Amino acid sequence: MKPYIINSKPDALEELLATMDVTDKYDYLKVILSKSKENSLGKKYIMITREAFGVIRLLNVTFSEPKIILDLENPITGQQRQAHLNIEDSSFKFLLVNWQDIRNMVQ
Repeated sequence: MKPYIINSKPDALEELLATMDVTDKYDYLKVILSKSKENSLGKKYIMITREAFGVIRLLNVTFSEPKIILDLENPITGQQRQAHLNIEDSSFKFLLVNWQDIRNMVQ
């Protein structure tokens, strides 16, 4: 199944991205969201939380105000789960680092 982005309102994600262009209110989300043509869905990332870290695959990004919902998969076990980010809460929840970037750094 091809990953995709779903919006609760047709222009909700575009509105959020436009707001990010003109204000620093959502600067903490820029690591996850961008207008880049490069598709980050389906790629592996190392996910770092306060409690643990591990490799995950980002399957889907859903925006339903006020939450961004990330569908994640453990690439070894195939187990899937969701991570929720409230766009109004700027406190640290987790960090995603592209797995290929890490591999490139150590080669």
